[in-house]
Amino acid sequence: LIFDEVLSGFRMGPGGGQEYLGITPDLTCLSKALGCGMPIAAIGGKREVMEVLTPVGKTVVSGTYNAHALVVMGTLAALEEMRRPGFYQGINALAHRLYGGINEILTRRKVRAVCQGLGARFGIFFGFEQEDVPITDFRTVVSRFDADLDQRFVRLAFQGQLFLHDGGRRLVPKHHGFSSAHTMGDIEDTLDRLDSAFAAL
Repeated sequence: LIFDEVLSGFRMGPGGGQEYLGITPDLTCLSKALGCGMPIAAIGGKREVMEVLTPVGKTVVSGTYNAHALVVMGTLAALEEMRRPGFYQGINALAHRLYGGINEILTRRKVRAVCQGLGARFGIFFGFEQEDVPITDFRTVVSRFDADLDQRFVRLAFQGQLFLHDGGRRLVPKHHGFSSAHTMGDIEDTLDRLDSAFAAL
């Protein structure tokens, strides 16, 4: 069992998706969240899997920037910050306000969409209703997601000086996020800008 935690690693807790789900995979892939923006990736796993990799085993694992000092120092600093008491409580407080605020605006503005998130990552599911939460089935999302409405929304948000991750016209919502550098004031400002975008939508 391999977990790709490139997007979920460290977003909702120090143990990422596997801690949240209570599942220990045989192998885990981590990336940008590990170094909080430093160019790093990592694999880790159970001893019997890791022992087949070099330098212990026969399977070669290599990379151009393996163990680059600046990247490792940045990553260690990021991990220290994420272990600080209250770090994830702060992330979750921002998430609770942002996601709840978005859903309140969507309901008030009568926009057929729902915001769903976990930790510092979220998506806005255009074409869905509040009673559809939690959204857990990929095929349902593909069959109902309104990509045209999503693209109109991203452009309106941008006009209001709010940049959302735009992956182009897609079958599913693009993930958005925030970081520990954001404050509750930033969240409130974001909600004001989103209110204007949803009103125009």
